[in-house]
Amino acid sequence: MQDIRDQKYKETFEATVAQITMRRRLYKEFTLQELQKLLETAYINQGNEWGGKGSLQDIVQEATIAAFEYLIAEWQESKGK
Repeated sequence: MQDIRDQKYKETFEATVAQITMRRRLYKEFTLQELQKLLETAYINQGNEWGGKGSLQDIVQEATIAAFEYLIAEWQESKGK
């Protein structure tokens, strides 16, 4: 079961990084502040404890948040912050 969880985490993390990277490249109006808002929303969604949410959905949320945090740090570093 752990292999499935690890694979789902990896797939979600990589897909989120690819999606946001492409969005940033294609849409110059996409800002760091917008990405930070997406992260804030992801934190809120994680804390909502939806009924019926399973362990794989928890993994998806964790990986998405980790990808957002990674991208924010990378973006800030590239700006010299």
